Amino acid sequence: MSPQESSSKPVAEEESSDPFEKQPKKDPFKPTRPEKLREFDEKIIEPEFGQDYALGSLETELKRTQCQLSKARWEFMVFVRTGRLPGERRIPGG
Repeated sequence: MSPQESSSKPVAEEESSDPFEKQPKKDPFKPTRPEKLREFDEKIIEPEFGQDYALGSLETELKRTQCQLSKARWEFMVFVRTGRLPGERRIPGG
């Protein structure tokens, strides 16, 4: 290797032995990831599902959703044929 080639390559900087030197300072007004997740839960998840709702596995959630869609489709088909929802009670003479 010629001296010209070796001088054109960038020289790697020496790494510091102090692990705290490169850490950025935390902004006290910027929310942390857990705070952001909690805020998301409070605004989006809890109003729709309640505080005690917990997600299951992907397979469980897909099966639960497929079941709900099947039930909704069945109720719609019954409504189209009869004009009533399944399990709906009507007031006599009403």
